Formats: sequence, structure tokens, C-alpha cells
Amino acid sequence: MSISRRRFIETLALTGGAAVFNACNQVQSTPAPTVQRAHEGEWTPAYAKLEDEGKFAERIEQAESIFTSCKLCPRRCEVDRTDGEQGFCEAPAKPVVYSRQPHYGEEIPLVGRGGSGTIFFSHCNLRCVFCQNWPIAHEGRG
Repeated sequence: MSISRRRFIETLALTGGAAVFNACNQVQSTPAPTVQRAHEGEWTPAYAKLEDEGKFAERIEQAESIFTSCKLCPRRCEVDRTDGEQGFCEAPAKPVVYSRQPHYGEEIPLVGRGGSGTIFFSHCNLRCVFCQNWPIAHEGRG
């Protein structure tokens, strides 16, 4: 069974992304999608290679450990997001996804027929003066 780019992005946004950023170890019981491995000489996504090598779970644990002394951005506020503390960005331990959808605003080789995936997260820490996504990026909606 093959998985489409769109389905992969949806799954990542709804389950995979939450598992990576879930510092409270409350992983959803939703089963991971089955991904057909590429034939010899074809491209294979990095996450699939990591899973085949048995290293994907370790990478998730590494990502989760960052939240005990948060240094994800250049502000390096070092708050313990696993304990509910909030730094400059005011982001919780789990990511807040404002929206996700196919994106068609690039060149055809990049977007194909189904569009490339676009995920908008809330709680940006940059505070750019001319941010075109201010309500999405800074108001914590999602």
C-alpha cells in the first residue's frame, strides 16, 4: 500500500508531530500509517530509514528531552515545558497547529498534483514587525 504526500502530512500533523513533541509521554494510540518501502534505487524518506534502523524512537526521546530545559529557539529561555512552564513564546509542551493543507503556491515540480504540505504552528517567538501571519503565529490559536 502506498501513502500519498497529502496523507503523510495529515498523519504527521495529527499523530506523528504530536508524538515527536509530546513531552508528557501521552502518545496517542492511533496506529502509525503503513509506508511501502521504496524499491532499489528509489528515494526513501528519512523517517522510514530511521524506523528500519530502529533509531526512530530514540530520536523522539531526544526531541522530548529538549523540553525539560527548553532551548528550541535562539532565546534559549530554558523553562521546563514538561512541567507547564511557558517561556517567551508561551508555547505549551504540545504543538499548537493552526492549520494544515496542501499548498499550491510554488513551482509545479515542488507541488505536483496534490500540492506540497503546509503546516502553520502558533506561538512563534520571532515577533517580526511586518509578520503577515500575526494572528496565526502569535495569538495561540489552533
